[in-house]
Amino acid sequence: MPGVRQILPTLIQHAGDSEAGPAEGQHVIATKSRWSRLVLKYPDLTPDVWCEFSLEIEPNRNDNVQEDDAFAVVGIDFQASDGSSIDFTYVPGLSKAQIDPFSYPVRLASPHKENLPSAGKHKTTFSFFVPAPATQVQITIRSWRNAHPFIIKRLSLTQFVQAGAEETTAEQLAVTAVERNASPDARRNWLILSSEPKWFQYNLVPNHHLFVRGQIFTGDTSSEAEGALVRIVFRNGRGQEIPPPYPETSATPELGAFVKVPTHTRARRFTLELMPPVGAQKVELGFCTQSDGPQMELVTPLEVSLGYDLLLANIEADTAQASTDFISAVAGRLSLPNAEPRSVLEAAAQWLNPTALNSVHETIGQVQALQQGKDDKFTEGKLQLGHFPAWDLPDNPTWKEDPFHSPTWRIGYQSLSWVADLLNHADSNIRKRGLDLLASWIRANRSGDAQDELGFHPAATSKRTETLLTLLRQTYRGVPETGQPTFLLLLGEAIRDGFVLAEVMGQNTFLRSLDHLQAASTLYNLATATSNFPISPYWISLSLSKMRDGFDELMSQDGEFLTQSLHERLELTSLGILVLKQLQDTAEARALGQYLTPRLKNAVRALISLTDPGGMLPAFGDTPFRLRHANWIRKLMSGHGRAWMKDESIRGELSYPQGARSFASPHSGLLAARYYEQGRPWGYFCTTLFEQNPLENHQETTSFVFAGASRRWIVDTSGSVREGHDALRRYASSPVAHNIAVPNGRTPTAGIAWLKSRLSIANANIFEMESNVHGPNFVHRRIFVVPEDLKALAVFDCFQTASEPITFEGFLHFAPGTMVAIAGSQLSVAFQAKQRLRIIPVAVIGEAGGMQIVHGRNRHSSVQGIVSQASSSFDAANVLRYEFTGGRNTCGGVILALEEASYKTLADLIDTPAVANLLRP
Repeated sequence: MPGVRQILPTLIQHAGDSEAGPAEGQHVIATKSRWSRLVLKYPDLTPDVWCEFSLEIEPNRNDNVQEDDAFAVVGIDFQASDGSSIDFTYVPGLSKAQIDPFSYPVRLASPHKENLPSAGKHKTTFSFFVPAPATQVQITIRSWRNAHPFIIKRLSLTQFVQAGAEETTAEQLAVTAVERNASPDARRNWLILSSEPKWFQYNLVPNHHLFVRGQIFTGDTSSEAEGALVRIVFRNGRGQEIPPPYPETSATPELGAFVKVPTHTRARRFTLELMPPVGAQKVELGFCTQSDGPQMELVTPLEVSLGYDLLLANIEADTAQASTDFISAVAGRLSLPNAEPRSVLEAAAQWLNPTALNSVHETIGQVQALQQGKDDKFTEGKLQLGHFPAWDLPDNPTWKEDPFHSPTWRIGYQSLSWVADLLNHADSNIRKRGLDLLASWIRANRSGDAQDELGFHPAATSKRTETLLTLLRQTYRGVPETGQPTFLLLLGEAIRDGFVLAEVMGQNTFLRSLDHLQAASTLYNLATATSNFPISPYWISLSLSKMRDGFDELMSQDGEFLTQSLHERLELTSLGILVLKQLQDTAEARALGQYLTPRLKNAVRALISLTDPGGMLPAFGDTPFRLRHANWIRKLMSGHGRAWMKDESIRGELSYPQGARSFASPHSGLLAARYYEQGRPWGYFCTTLFEQNPLENHQETTSFVFAGASRRWIVDTSGSVREGHDALRRYASSPVAHNIAVPNGRTPTAGIAWLKSRLSIANANIFEMESNVHGPNFVHRRIFVVPEDLKALAVFDCFQTASEPITFEGFLHFAPGTMVAIAGSQLSVAFQAKQRLRIIPVAVIGEAGGMQIVHGRNRHSSVQGIVSQASSSFDAANVLRYEFTGGRNTCGGVILALEEASYKTLADLIDTPAVANLLRP
């Protein structure tokens, strides 16, 4: 059984008119949105162990909150033993937040449950990881969208591991090494400090402050603790050191200038406010200890920003107050001389570097071209973005339009990439229409007051900036005349977007996403194209720093991926390879390229090996549309990675070796096997062990895909959560949209899976996986028996609990166009053309409870049998639901076989002692 500890709070506080409830253990949350709250502190947690938190809500019957909206929010602050808050970049199971460091939204209805909660109360249960070195949490339950007070009760915090109960003590849980290693390491990018400094370098904006924020974590908080040092070196444009003293720093002959960071708490935040001395263009910051004694870590990545006078919101305030254009407002803030309209125009023209502008790499557009994606275009009054249908653009758009209820469409719309068609048109009237639209968007949108909240999302802003650079290249003809409004409009918006990207990246808001890397790449392009703009040198160093941080968050140094979606993994790798072509201008850029190259080589090699013989990657995670990834990879390598094709290991994978192969990459969360012989039917299998987070990605841990006889039989539902928020999109990321098992109707929550054991016997691979996605009440193992020829496959789920009998249901999603029929209590058959696949339930412990086929069900509260094939559509498909029931230990599964001989061979293998002992431990 799982090792389980019940944690009790040592502090309970009410705030914002919240108060104790009518009965013991109950609390009333008032209606002050965000500020009415209950605060609980839970100490003595075991680090690097998962938790489950549950609460019951009794809303007022007159409250009418939409199911997509958060009724209340649970905020979580991770703390060291002394109560100091630790600044983690990401915590599995939660979302990064603003009021609280992390949060989980509480919704009153779940569209994926067939039995909705009864009126009057709603139970919410969710899991999250407690990353080391945190040993306590402060949990805050906040009012959010409630219009009336509500009651919360039955609060419970439980820590659990998938280990034997005998390994549990009253104080700590003993987690196995394999389970611990499967969980993300929140400290993997932290830097261990010593007396030898860890150096960071940033370019400066002369006469303007630079702020650098971060945190030091230490094990020594005694009164004698020395604290950390930040050594500071300012350099001029020739790289020569400007000798101290510097403002608000100390200095010694041995160390030079430095700032001391006290460490009287275990986690200590700091802010460095750096004012460059005269002539300084660069600053180097060296973080170190004062001696080699204390253990200290620098929490990275750092936050970086310019001073108050160069914040975008303040510059935009100038444009509103003085009714001036953005370029003039920036020039005023930079105190540029001769700020007359003509002088500003001429100065702005000088900001551009024509050589760099002409060689800008359109990385986002190139990645889209590799995917064979449709271009955004506007013709004859109709706007078509990507795979969405054409749409009639209003004569006077409000910039709030959302005809397809899709974030993806809105991002494309707000990016203005489609305006390029109008500005490049031969008809002057159409060019004027494009200019009017661009000006309309700029007037309607300020960064703090956008018409659409996605207008300044980094995905939209990066794409818009890339488009503006392309248009600037076409428009630029030396110093423009005063009467050319297009040039100033394009350059002004490009510069404004640069501020947006710099501020978002500097705050690490989207750090664990492809959006962050697209923003860094785009800002680097913009800064090199406008290299004479006084802020561009700062943007260059910031983008290089944040590019490194972004790749470190999403990809380990050996090329293992830290993101769920294989589609996004290939996008990430493609972007990385294209970025390498950018990083040639300076020594710092080339150093970053050398740092990234080894991991990108390993990543592309792994992706090549994971494609099935039909050329596709499994559709795990967010997959906006289906395509032949092999074509994408070939275009990527031949067009941008030709030099790497000389690498023996990459060349070997590109040759697609024949025969049976298996792949185990637990750190990337995948197990796979394939069979390929030229001219013969091929087979493929893949399963995901990757961490699932219901707030950010698909809930599909332990799901799998299977192909045999050159046909894809068991598929993933696919789909993208960014495409839309309707019931189908929500369903696509839910657990029941994937090939998993669910015990006692309990929806899986956040969690992970890991490879417990692997056997190779009788020309077959046996993978034994464990998972904790079913919470503290269940021990779960999933076992795959995979013959090398992939003419058959067996999948078994084994559940164990201490509290109640178990009935679990498994799901098999078939490719669209596959007919499925139940032929008897012990047999179902799937048909594709002349091929057929038999599905035979096998009870190991307990009894088979029957099978059911669901096809294309699209009821609001119970969607099933839907598969995403394109970015804007779903197809009806068959889902086979099978059930097993037993006592507190239940095990069963199905055999999938293409022919009688393969079925008998696999059935005999399952009866061997090696496999039987796995199923009946």
